[in-house]
Amino acid sequence: MTIQKVIEIIERKSSIPEEGESFDTISEAFDIAVEALKEVEQYQKLGTVEELKKDKAIADELSAIEAAQCYAAVSEWKKYQEIGTVEECREAREKQREKKIVVTHHNNNSVRDAGKALCPNCKKDIHAKGTIAHCFYCGQKLNWSK
Repeated sequence: MTIQKVIEIIERKSSIPEEGESFDTISEAFDIAVEALKEVEQYQKLGTVEELKKDKAIADELSAIEAAQCYAAVSEWKKYQEIGTVEECREAREKQREKKIVVTHHNNNSVRDAGKALCPNCKKDIHAKGTIAHCFYCGQKLNWSK
């Protein structure tokens, strides 16, 4: 199907086939239009033509060494971005630090025999009685000592 035919079908604002067309033809036209819109959306994410021209002008002014250094810096930045935000890293680090469980009921005054133990981070019932090192729910490292 040609692009012109797709445009004609979409501009009719009707999903009823005309003579010589089928519902499959209409469906195919809509599928093609949707794919074209998705492609336009991808191009819009790259930026406007003006923004791309400005970026190209800056890139043209860089020497080969400067360009390599910029590429290395951007690559390094992307690695850090994949790790997560500073806040996410702090939160993950904090979960690695052992925290004492919250005991709500003692059996024989022993924390290891706690009837009910809560995670100090998410406050959910752990149900493990000293047998796990990390909370099932949030990953917090647990300290079962008295």
